[in-house]
Amino acid sequence: MQLELTGDSLLVRTKTEDMISQLHTNLLGSMLTCKAAMKTMIQQQRGSIVNIGSIIGLKGNAGQSVYSATKGGLVGFSRALAKEVARKKIRVNVVAPDGLESRTHSYSEILRR
Repeated sequence: MQLELTGDSLLVRTKTEDMISQLHTNLLGSMLTCKAAMKTMIQQQRGSIVNIGSIIGLKGNAGQSVYSATKGGLVGFSRALAKEVARKKIRVNVVAPDGLESRTHSYSEILRR
C-alpha cells in the first residue's frame, strides 16, 4: 500500500514544506522506486510497473492543487517511462482510482465493501 499525503488546502495556505513533502512522497518516491526496479527488469528483458495515480491528478479538485500536480506528474512520468522501456518489453501503467473515502473509514472497512 502506497502512502499518500493529500494535505488538502488552498494553494495560498499551503506551506512550502508541505508541498515538498507531497512531491517527495507522491512523485519522487515513485520515480526512485521505478529507477531501482529498472536495472533488474532491463536485464531480464521483461517487467511490469503499475503506479498508483488518482482521478484528482487527471481532473483536478479545489483545495487539492498540489496533490493534483503530484499525481498528474506521475501520469506524465509513467507515460514517458513506458516509451523509454517498451523496447525492453517492460510495461508501465498508472491506475487512477476515484476516492475511496479512506479519510472516514479504516482500511479493513474499505476491503469489506
